[in-house]
Amino acid sequence: MIARPGHAIDADQAPTASLPTGYDVDLHAAGARVVAWGGNATRFADSLGRGVAAVPDLAPAEIVTLGAVAGWRAGVLGLRDDALARMASATGPLAMACAAALRLRPDELASTVAGQRQDRFWWPGATSRSVVARVGGFRGLGGPWDLPPRDPQPIAAGAWTVRVGDARIAIEADVFGHRVAGHDEHRSASDDPGWADLEAPGGTHLATIRRSR
Repeated sequence: MIARPGHAIDADQAPTASLPTGYDVDLHAAGARVVAWGGNATRFADSLGRGVAAVPDLAPAEIVTLGAVAGWRAGVLGLRDDALARMASATGPLAMACAAALRLRPDELASTVAGQRQDRFWWPGATSRSVVARVGGFRGLGGPWDLPPRDPQPIAAGAWTVRVGDARIAIEADVFGHRVAGHDEHRSASDDPGWADLEAPGGTHLATIRRSR
């Protein structure tokens, strides 16, 4: 089988729900922002749809919270901290909706938030050395690179650089999403990449993120 870019959790969770309607929040505009921030519109709609299917009578402010959770699930790394904070404070029906948006049981939400705050690659059932994601790809097929990435170096928990040709490129990721950008040469390196390793042996245009613990 040919390896393709993507996150392992997405392979096990095919989207089936659609974007809900009938709320005093412009969810289509929210979905457009998610895409602009690098997220997946189909994943956003599925997550949001599952949340409101579990708890249909959410208030507008609760829909905003659910939207942050759905945006994070759709792969927007910039929503991660906000989503975790909102879920940590959610109670009652809103907590149930947040759990449903992530395909969790209600009693799994608190432990998932705690696990994610310690390890951004953790998810119920995660095992050591399991593949979290494959990122990158050949530019001619829609990927970001002309040459295979190599020489990975950790710079922070969940962040690395790789060498592509003469440039160093930064990769940041968590269990749901990732982003690839130019590396700030002034950013200090780290001896601890967190709870995952990035593998870039140089023979493929894909880099693999694998749990290390």
